[in-house]
Amino acid sequence: MVAVRQVIHLNYSQLRDFKKCPRLYEKKHIDGRAEEDDPKRAFIGHVLGKLVEQFYLLKWWRAPDALDWTMRQAADVLIRQVTDMDAIVWTPEEKAEWTHKIHEAIPTIIATVKREKLLSAQVFTEFETTLDYTDIVLGETVQIHGRPDIVILRQHALTALDAKAGGSLGKFTDRDQLRQYSLALWRSKTFGRIPDRAGFWWLRHDKIVWLKVSAASLTKFEGRLKETARRALAGPYEPTPGTWCRGCSFRMDCPEGRAHGMAKGSKTAIDVAGNLGTVSF
Repeated sequence: MVAVRQVIHLNYSQLRDFKKCPRLYEKKHIDGRAEEDDPKRAFIGHVLGKLVEQFYLLKWWRAPDALDWTMRQAADVLIRQVTDMDAIVWTPEEKAEWTHKIHEAIPTIIATVKREKLLSAQVFTEFETTLDYTDIVLGETVQIHGRPDIVILRQHALTALDAKAGGSLGKFTDRDQLRQYSLALWRSKTFGRIPDRAGFWWLRHDKIVWLKVSAASLTKFEGRLKETARRALAGPYEPTPGTWCRGCSFRMDCPEGRAHGMAKGSKTAIDVAGNLGTVSF
């Protein structure tokens, strides 16, 4: 009788959390504790992400003269839908400000699409990818999931994009996110090739920050990815305090995180034993 392997599922955000702080990973993904969340913080990104998804799925670009108007009308519908879904309560001033920011991003998105040649009949949104490994945990399969926001196949060129909607133009938030997506597309049955371009698309800034990927760089990354997965599954889950401690939802249960976050912007950990009971926020 052939033994059936158990499948252990991991995704990019879980591995990212582990690399940031193993204790964060433990609290969030092993203990299953929910993080503090303000839906207003993710509102613009949520709406713009859905708007770009509809842009491709409904092929609005086929009617360029009506494109701006179509996207504005769709944005207003999405604003109402996301507001209701997340039960957000707006003041009139807040709603006007955020609606303006979303409308303001539309011509920027259109400009980026034209300049970077992101139009194609073959576009995949929220494309689910998996990487299967049998050499991370003995006798079990570890399946690592990733979901690039947009995958474009155009004239035999493959582009992978992760959308960002931050108000401030950022640099690479995590290059390994693009590397994992690129590796998974290379290994996938659908594409089976390395993307010609992989980048972070800053939706509000007419900017894509591209990362060069190659067989050599992705093979090297794959080794690190498997090691991170092995450590995440095996533990231990000791904290690694950093500037992120101040925004951590679990800081009150973490003496090291509380001590590190005492001073705003502190990059030097404060002695824990000498400061227990004295930390305030």
